Amino acid sequence: MPLAAAIIPSAISGVASLFGAKKASDSATQAAKLQSDAANRAADLQKQAADDSLAFSKQQYSDQVARQQPWLQSGQDALAKLQSYIDNGGGPQYGKSFTAPADFQFDKFTGPADFQAPNGVTLANDPGYQFRLAEAQKGILRGAAAGGGAFTGGTLRKLGDISQNVASDEYSKVFDRAAQTYASNFQKNLAGYNTNYNTAKGAYDTNFGKDLQSYQTDFNRFNTEQGNAFNRLSALAGGGQTAINNLGAEGAGLASNVTGVLNNSAANIGNYLTQGANAQSAGKIASGNAYQNAFGGIAANLLGGSQYGSQPGGAFAALMNLRGNRNGGVGYSAPSNGYYNNYSDEGGNL
Repeated sequence: MPLAAAIIPSAISGVASLFGAKKASDSATQAAKLQSDAANRAADLQKQAADDSLAFSKQQYSDQVARQQPWLQSGQDALAKLQSYIDNGGGPQYGKSFTAPADFQFDKFTGPADFQAPNGVTLANDPGYQFRLAEAQKGILRGAAAGGGAFTGGTLRKLGDISQNVASDEYSKVFDRAAQTYASNFQKNLAGYNTNYNTAKGAYDTNFGKDLQSYQTDFNRFNTEQGNAFNRLSALAGGGQTAINNLGAEGAGLASNVTGVLNNSAANIGNYLTQGANAQSAGKIASGNAYQNAFGGIAANLLGGSQYGSQPGGAFAALMNLRGNRNGGVGYSAPSNGYYNNYSDEGGNL
């Protein structure tokens, strides 16, 4: 067989195999690069999404802090005022004190002059005494005149006796009338005094009650205003506490969200990077396999391809036999185990 006929087909087959292996290797490498780039891009997008999510959460928390800041400030100011009230004995004190009016004063009761018992002059001037005496004397004189002795000694005695008897009887009556008049006048004066006293005392008590009620009203109003101020400050302080609680809840939610985002992002990025690494590894393996298969095919063609007919040993065997025939030596005998050490070169050098 000519040398060209033995070598060229194997060379063409080898070049074709190498070209195919190169194309297969390039395709595997390109596919692996595409997959790796896609995985890296996905990892970058995942990181960007995580960064955007974290930035959005941070902005939300900052906005919430800004919205709660007035309540926080108001609560802090109110708490400072409440603490100042407590330190100063409960806040401003009522600066007024109740001043009662001067003690009630009223003149003592002054009754009429002491009772003076009637005397002779009083009795003599008493109309009742004068009337009875005159009537008694008239009766005596009429009786004496009728008897013819108007001015006898007996008549004069009778006139003296009747004067004494009338004076004795009328004195007690005059005394009683004078005592009754004195007592009546005394009671009238006392009643008038009591009326004036009670009127003055009532006016004093009324004015005292008005002054005390006015003081108590002002004092109660002051305490009410202080209580209202305290309650308003307490409400503001409570609003600040609520704002703190809200921010705490927001912070806890943000921390939980950040943790979730970071964990998910890390897991996804790890998966994407693993996929990219696997794709690159698979591409390299596929490229290596393509070249391995190509070189294996070339070796098979050289050592025993069927395209050279039934001659064992393929193109290599044909070349060795050709060398032996040309130099009169022993040709190549291909062993069944495929090793290349059973040939003879006795015919000379190629």
